[in-house]
Amino acid sequence: MNGEPQQRPRQNPRPVQPKARASSRTRHWVRIFAAFIALILVILGYFFVNQVVLGQRWQFNQTAVEENYTEPDLNAKAALLINLEDPSHPLMAKGGDTKLPPASLAKLFVTQYAMTILEPLDSVAVGDELALVPEHTSRAQLIKGRYSARQLARAALIPSGSDAAYALAAGAARKMGQQGSPQAQIDFFLEKMHEHLAQQGFKHTYIHEPCGFEPGSYTTANEAAKIAMLTLENPLLAQIVSTSEQVLLQPDGKELTMKTTNLFLKPKSPFYDPNFVGVKTGSLEDLTNLVGLYQHHNRKYLTVILSSDTDENRYRDTNALLRAAHLK
Repeated sequence: MNGEPQQRPRQNPRPVQPKARASSRTRHWVRIFAAFIALILVILGYFFVNQVVLGQRWQFNQTAVEENYTEPDLNAKAALLINLEDPSHPLMAKGGDTKLPPASLAKLFVTQYAMTILEPLDSVAVGDELALVPEHTSRAQLIKGRYSARQLARAALIPSGSDAAYALAAGAARKMGQQGSPQAQIDFFLEKMHEHLAQQGFKHTYIHEPCGFEPGSYTTANEAAKIAMLTLENPLLAQIVSTSEQVLLQPDGKELTMKTTNLFLKPKSPFYDPNFVGVKTGSLEDLTNLVGLYQHHNRKYLTVILSSDTDENRYRDTNALLRAAHLK
């Protein structure tokens, strides 16, 4: 052996073990982060349900804030209050773009468009389209024969006659050149009406059939207000929607008294209010709608209530809306 000292065999170093305490801390922060993300998702979900599914929260414009308006507790799913001096900025709004069934408010859309095609004194033959009117819907009790377009407009809007809405649609279609079956005339009219609505800026309204009774139609509070304002721009229609009672002369010579469905306009109704001067109701079994024109201190206001659950509640909701704005 030489004089060099012998080296011991080299041993492999021990593997480094992860520190249990550090690993535990990591898991702890991961759990906190996951809980934070879950909380954010819950908050976003709550916001989505309240704002999109159930409708928007109450919105007030600057005027409303300055006047210290209160938030009304309404039964309706959507509501709107508009000062017609500044219609583009509603005083109060809830669920303004929520799509809801129009019910008989569909007749505002049908009548307003039909009277852009028909002249008030045009003679309109009422016939087989009456067979298309859904059962159990409100009628003006029209018979086959000739009526003026003005008479049909009154019959559609005062007693909310579904038969008159169908007659107006078919008559307007024929004047536009559609000479097919009654159903073809109705379909043609609705197609042209939707084109007209699109040109007028309506984006959230679809009318499945002229009286709004069958499923498939929808509109919003904002667009119900818009069609009401277009209706009020027509002097004849503005007069009709303010009428509580009108005599209709039938083609057979008999007189028929038509009465409004709007209790704000009926003097003997518990909801009668002389400050209301229109506009239209809409009803199905499980929902009621009401667009109202209200006068206060020489100003006019439009109220919209969509999807209240009873006939009486739509009037209570309207009054609550006006009281919250200190207009009543």
